[in-house]
Amino acid sequence: RLMAAELTDDSARLAAFLAEHEGDCELEASLSDAAVVTLWDGTEECSLGRTDLRHLCPLFELVEERLKDLLPSVAKGTDGSSVSLVLIIDGAKSVFDAASFPQALDAATKMADVVVAACYEVP
Repeated sequence: RLMAAELTDDSARLAAFLAEHEGDCELEASLSDAAVVTLWDGTEECSLGRTDLRHLCPLFELVEERLKDLLPSVAKGTDGSSVSLVLIIDGAKSVFDAASFPQALDAATKMADVVVAACYEVP
């Protein structure tokens, strides 16, 4: 039996171990220094989930892609809908884009209430 510490330094070894033991083991992971934000459907006013900006979605484009995965019917260009992304930090709203991504990361790192909302209008 391998201990997790023996596998964490080598991703190929970890992948091989998991492939070999598929179905007979569980993997539990936690992120250190997570910068968690809420993903929000700004039109339907409902939560889409949460993500981490430091490890899981470290680029604006990855957050945008994640939102499109969660809202496939409004992915820009698929049905003529127009989507705008809004960054909300402790209630203050601004446009969420590549330029504002560092601000979102910084605020989430400081454990502020950070929301990325997808707002859309379907013609």
